Amino acid sequence: MTQQAGAVARVRCLTPPESGSAGTVRLLVVPQVNLDEIEQGIHPSQLELNPPLRQRILKELDERRLLGIQVQLAEPTYVGVSVQVQVGLEPVYNHPQAQQAILAQIRTSLYRFLNPITGGTEGKGWPFGRPLYPSDLVALLQQISGIRFIGPIVLYAFHKQVNGWERDPSLISSPVSFIDPGTLGLICSWADAKLRTGHVVSLINEQEPSR
Repeated sequence: MTQQAGAVARVRCLTPPESGSAGTVRLLVVPQVNLDEIEQGIHPSQLELNPPLRQRILKELDERRLLGIQVQLAEPTYVGVSVQVQVGLEPVYNHPQAQQAILAQIRTSLYRFLNPITGGTEGKGWPFGRPLYPSDLVALLQQISGIRFIGPIVLYAFHKQVNGWERDPSLISSPVSFIDPGTLGLICSWADAKLRTGHVVSLINEQEPSR
């Protein structure tokens, strides 16, 4: 299939009743993307199911599908996540250059963890329908050498609207205990200074956060 050629990263097959009707197989497709700049996350526009890829997949499946079976392609529902977290470092990192290096490492780890392709605890992409809890991030940060303790973690969600991606207004004034992407949704994260979607990691007792 196209997935073997590297054009598709993941596929979720929905069968009745998930697909909506008998005789219809619905596929949620996550395209493969360039991971060279993963330290800035994966922008949702890179995950769009473009017409050429759609046609390639349908052509390959049309040669293999059973007679009477209809195939529909769709994109998962992506939910953007921005994390704000404070950390305390081991004394050996009591130097500005060393501190900036480990803070950059933490941000990259967050972008790798919170995306549909390299995310999740197994590094194979955030699981479909899996909510994000602060405890997931605590477990991730505990694996990074140099972090002595972890302070408050605040989560913000972003949803695609008609005019583009916007922060969930219900989450602006007060943090939430978790973010649920929905049954067929996937978590993603990316850096956008204008929308403030990026992860913010700051040192405890510092005045200015690292961005």
